[in-house]
Amino acid sequence: MCLTRRSWSLDRATALLAVVMLLALPFGRIGEGADFMMRVSIPSLTFMAIVIAGVLRLAPAADEQNGQAARRIAVIVFLIGLAVPFGETARAVLLPRVPAVLCGYLGVVLTGYATCIAPLDRMNPAIRPASRALVPIREPKTCWNGRWPDAARPNFAG
Repeated sequence: MCLTRRSWSLDRATALLAVVMLLALPFGRIGEGADFMMRVSIPSLTFMAIVIAGVLRLAPAADEQNGQAARRIAVIVFLIGLAVPFGETARAVLLPRVPAVLCGYLGVVLTGYATCIAPLDRMNPAIRPASRALVPIREPKTCWNGRWPDAARPNFAG
């Protein structure tokens, strides 16, 4: 893709690094879930948002084909990016509310000890507490206050 220098709000190296990161992140894996990769993508997505805003902010001259192409690409990328917020808004409006959650993290994610809770003996000594403060975990038998709705079917009845 060829963009003019004046259409960039960041330098080319930063924007290209953000693109490379966004293309490479789906192939990486740290831990059991995708939470780390999701969080690592936030700076790259921010840089790309700044680049797209810079491209959209400057109106290209009528004879500048690169600027017009960059603007079209930026609009297409922006419209593709709207799919998630529109989908989440529709889900929140159309689907019934989920029941109240009664459990804590470890009541819901039974394997949480292996992924998000650091074993005390494996912690770095510089940040390890000098004395242990053991807190018993008390989780209720059921984690949901009510029946979990079928998320595949909106409840239009109210």
